[in-house]
Amino acid sequence: MRSAVGFTLGVTALVQVTVAAPVMVAQAADPHACTYFQASDLLQITGRKDLLGQGPRASKPGETLAGTTECDFLNVSMTVTSNMTPAWFARDKASLEKTPDRWKVESVSGLGEEAYYMWDPRPGSDRNVGIVYRAGGKRVSVGDMVASDQMASTKSMLMEIAKLALPKLP
Repeated sequence: MRSAVGFTLGVTALVQVTVAAPVMVAQAADPHACTYFQASDLLQITGRKDLLGQGPRASKPGETLAGTTECDFLNVSMTVTSNMTPAWFARDKASLEKTPDRWKVESVSGLGEEAYYMWDPRPGSDRNVGIVYRAGGKRVSVGDMVASDQMASTKSMLMEIAKLALPKLP
């Protein structure tokens, strides 16, 4: 994955999302992850600034697994995976739950058919945290990297960002 925030565990990917203007990226079958939010929304929700003035960075073909797109902006990442089945989603979540020293997983409501919050429980800075949900045949992952003492405030921010994509999912 391209972003410093991005990581993959099985097929669970969290991506960095930073946005300053809407980005429209065409893809053969499905919209790109960057089409699910407006840059202005992320600027407002995160309270961050686009210091480099680059706006959202969309993954290019070959940078992600087939059926997956990523969008990075403001140190937040969004990944959208197509053809997600309930069984596949459950396997991904179960694989995280098998490593409690590396990942903590907590179910959340209000997003799609099923959703969870995941975080790296180890103390220190630059810890991955994310919201992952399944809506129909799509899995959306929204993630960030923060210090361990910022996990609680980051969870609510990620929930807001995750909710931006929900009404736009096909």
